[in-house]
Amino acid sequence: MDLYAEFESIVKALDAARIQFAVCGGFAMAVHGVARATKDIDLLVPPEETERIIHTLKP
Repeated sequence: MDLYAEFESIVKALDAARIQFAVCGGFAMAVHGVARATKDIDLLVPPEETERIIHTLKP
């Protein structure tokens, strides 16, 4: 799976679970017109949601 497809999958899963998150790093910069090569997905999440996020994203 490519990085963009993985990103879309993660966003859909977190949205469906109603877990708040913020996109940062290279993906966030692309939205603002700054193209930057990236090999990862950076998200900010509330620490208290850690267990739910792990459960939600677990294959």
